[in-house]
Amino acid sequence: MAFRIRMSVKVPKSLYDTNATLAAMKQTAHSKTIPDLQKMFRGTTEGWSEPPSFQGRTVIFSRSIRVVVEPKGPGTTNYIRVSQGTRPHTITARKRYGHPPRLAYQPSTLPLWEFRDSLRGRSPRHKSQGFR
Repeated sequence: MAFRIRMSVKVPKSLYDTNATLAAMKQTAHSKTIPDLQKMFRGTTEGWSEPPSFQGRTVIFSRSIRVVVEPKGPGTTNYIRVSQGTRPHTITARKRYGHPPRLAYQPSTLPLWEFRDSLRGRSPRHKSQGFR
């Protein structure tokens, strides 16, 4: 998850101290932005048995400042797998006949058309009535 904030200001050089401005922006990043982002990321791993800790750093370039918050610690690998996914791989059945078919499967969420119908006060449609 990336956030980009771009700011462009033109001020006469006599009125503008670049070093003081960069120092103020870096201080704001360390005191406000990084803690807020760390709190948000910690909320995504709440309840994990081994949640990663999140470290923040500020990177200053010639024309921009970047705030980077990344996972560190024992749960880093799991966090990367959850947030970025894993490379494609084949999963083969262990038994010769594979998995038995599910006869009474019921999803925990409604298909979109049934959800819309429930909001409109209509009774759910059956397969025999077709789809829109």
